[in-house]
This record gives sequence, C-alpha cells and structure tokens, in this order.
Amino acid sequence: MPRVQPGLTRPTCNGFRYALGVVPQPGWHPVEGYTITYQAADSHGQDVYILDLTVSHERLSGVIADLMGLLTDRVTGVFEIASRDAYRAIDAFLGSQPISRDQFLAGWNQWSALILEDGMVGAGVCSEGKLFEMFVTQMKTILVYVEPQMLPTVREVLDKNGVVEVEETWPDPPAEDLDGGATLRSILQSNHPMGGGLDEVLCSLVKKWHMELQIDPTISQNDSGKILGATLWFVLAKVRNRHTGRIGEANIWMTADCLEEAQRLVKSSMSNDLTYCLIQIQSADRMAFDERPAQLVDLPIGIEHPGIHWIRIDHMPRKPIADLESEWRSAL
Repeated sequence: MPRVQPGLTRPTCNGFRYALGVVPQPGWHPVEGYTITYQAADSHGQDVYILDLTVSHERLSGVIADLMGLLTDRVTGVFEIASRDAYRAIDAFLGSQPISRDQFLAGWNQWSALILEDGMVGAGVCSEGKLFEMFVTQMKTILVYVEPQMLPTVREVLDKNGVVEVEETWPDPPAEDLDGGATLRSILQSNHPMGGGLDEVLCSLVKKWHMELQIDPTISQNDSGKILGATLWFVLAKVRNRHTGRIGEANIWMTADCLEEAQRLVKSSMSNDLTYCLIQIQSADRMAFDERPAQLVDLPIGIEHPGIHWIRIDHMPRKPIADLESEWRSAL
C-alpha cells in the first residue's frame, strides 16, 4: 500500500480547512458555496448547467456521498493524475465501458480518503442514460454537470447540506502568484519500497473501473500535437519471481517511439526472462534525456532504434497488505 508522508499539517484559513495536498498562499481562501453557469446545447449536445462547489474539507465527503446518490445504475469512471511524462501535463483516464454503480463505489470507497486529500489527483463519474456528471478536482472543488430537468434535485441535495449559491467562491489570486493561489502536492511517499506511491492507486482504479489512458498508443506526441518519434521511456511494472513467488517491481528504461511499442518491449523481455514473469505494467512515461539514471550516463543522445537499456528489480516488503492498509488509513 502507498505510504503517507510523515509530518504533513492541514492548511487552514479563516476557518476553511484545505486538503492536505493543497497549500494556499497566505490569506487566500474561498467562500463556501457554489456558482452556477448555463451552457446552451451545440448541434450534437443538450443544454447543461455547470455547478462549481467549494466546501471546507470536513464537509466534502458528505456532500459527495449525497450527490453520488443521484447516479444511475450504470456509470463510467474518470480519473486524472499529474503526469510524470515529460511531454504531457495530465494523464486522463476514462472508463472504456459502463460499469455498475456498486462497482464504481467499491473503488471510490477504497481510495476516497486519498482522492480527497492528494493534490495530484482528481476523480469523477458520469451517469449512463441521463446527463449527470461530477468530478472532484485537484483543488478538491466539485464540478457537477446536470441536465435542466435534474437541476432542482441537485439543488435540494445541496440545500440539505447547507451549501448555498454564491456570486464567487474563489477570489482571483495575487497577480504575482504563478501558482494560481495555491501549490498542489502529493501526500504520499514516492520512494517507498512498496513502489511509486500514486501508481498503486491508479492501477487499482484502472482495473476496477475498466479505464484507459486517453491517448493514441500508436504515436508519440506532446500536448501541442507535435509528433515526437523515438524518446526515452521509464516503465514501472509489477513482476513475480518464478521460483519463490515473491513480488517485485521492475524499473525499466528503454527507447521506444510510442506507448504500444514500449509495452510490447516490456512484455517480450519478461516473457523471455528465466527469473521473473510480468504481472502488470503500472505506468509508462516518456522522460527527458537529462532525467536518465546514472547507469545510463554514457547513453548517446538521439537513439532511434527501440530497445531496453536497463532493468532494476526492487523487492516489496513481506508485511501483510492488510497491515499496510491499516497503517495508511490511520495516517490520514
């Protein structure tokens, strides 16, 4: 299980309690409540109201639980995480198919304590059959997209929770503030032997919510759409020792020209390995050349031929998962 960084304190300002992963600039705080915007349908859509909610952290889970009570029986999960990829700011994942509400809630309930605290992630859900979507942002505000017929019902839920409509929730940040009023941070240790912190959360939800990364896996491009071709990649994969059964994490550095090729190289390498077999690829990110490890200091710039350069296996601790999960929840 991921581990929480020790010594984190919750920022507060004028009685407003922030998530642990949101560190505001001194004196910058919101008004609790929600704003509402009407968006007329385009030629392919329908009219929608967009509600932007902000509440102090101790109220957040209750408001979300009541809003999720409006979901239909079939839903689609959404997850966003700050990308480690050198050429992409956000990794967005979307369910490839609808799942049951209970299946979505099972994943949400497992990780909601972290989702509502960590400044590097956001998560949400879309109903099937009617326009009702909600998303918890990295700032831990709640965005709700709702069809006009459902707006009175949503307002009733918010009224019950004491969340009222206001003219503005967040003031404009100071002009000299380049962080937009707050600094976002992860609350997890990223260098713990259990692995890559948020990677475990992501892999769990991708599996439970049947999500896929919203990129074209056959090409490599940046956020502006520029085709990049072959780049350096870092892949984190969960593996099992074929002889002892012990679980480990493979840290793999390679050159590849797209995600599909990077995944193929890992699977091919692990299938031929006499000691380890592949369980799951947890993440695959393009890296800037100066981010390469010391073991690849002599790697020449501009390699275009795909291939694996270096693999390191880290063994996971033998402590029972139940004990690790208990420690993680108590830390929050």
